[in-house]
Amino acid sequence: MSVIVADKVVKQYANAERPAVDGISFTAEEGELIVLLGPSGCGKTTLLKMVNRLYEPTSGQIFVDGTEIHDIPATELRRRIGYVIQATGLFPHMTIAENIATVPKLLKWERSRWSPRVDELLTLMHLPTEYRDRYPVQLSGGEQQRVGIARALAADPKILLMDEPFGAIDAITRAALQKELRDVQQRLKKTILFVTHDVEEALLLADRIMVLRAGRVEQFAPPLEIVLSPANDFVAQLIGADDLFRRLSLLRVDQVQGPYDGTTNGGPTLRPSDSLRHALSTMLSSDRQTLSVVDEQGQPIGVVSYDQLRTATQNA
Repeated sequence: MSVIVADKVVKQYANAERPAVDGISFTAEEGELIVLLGPSGCGKTTLLKMVNRLYEPTSGQIFVDGTEIHDIPATELRRRIGYVIQATGLFPHMTIAENIATVPKLLKWERSRWSPRVDELLTLMHLPTEYRDRYPVQLSGGEQQRVGIARALAADPKILLMDEPFGAIDAITRAALQKELRDVQQRLKKTILFVTHDVEEALLLADRIMVLRAGRVEQFAPPLEIVLSPANDFVAQLIGADDLFRRLSLLRVDQVQGPYDGTTNGGPTLRPSDSLRHALSTMLSSDRQTLSVVDEQGQPIGVVSYDQLRTATQNA
């Protein structure tokens, strides 16, 4: 059973020329991270907020775990779905521990249950447990955003809704948070709807990307398929389908690496999960034509050459 199912969902605001969301249908499977991508005003945030009934659909149906959302009281529905926004929405008068424990306390968890959960989530988000007694104003913007994600995970919801959560963060912190989200998702396997207008972020994070324009779905597919086979000129222009470096960012080292020949060339190494874009950058910066690929223990398991990268670029 799909975790989220939307069936011909429409959102029409009064006096608006056209629907903000115009008959969208989609499914989200368990453990899938779906990115809603498109220009401002395309309907991505409106669609996201209808899933937890912050906005009510004008028509159509949305099912969560097989139950239509209007058959669940709105407050109960929202407590079952984690929600992360750009500005974190932390309560300034509450400590970090109290912020993270907001939903567990609403669900009547005992302190003996929610307090260890706070420490667990702080550790998961690479924050010191000593932060539990601080207030949001005492943390940096990136740290506050980590707390916001921890709060969304506190009651262990199956679904996370993330509305441009890294949009107001500087580029370095944003890259770190994106990596941490990928790591957390690999461990926890939540079903995530993630809104962004940043193409690089979408390509980095998504299992599938839903490209929206004027309230409708232009294409809904895995990142590599969208880059290699855009549905139309709008998608191609939005995604930068003719950018060879972007294509390389979607291919992994383990898709092209050759067998290890028993020797090592020293210098920088690659991991199987690294992108070919990273491999090319490493080659250029180290002035090497071949790099070793190593496993988690640092043992060589293969090689990647410049010729292999050139062939991958031509075939992509």
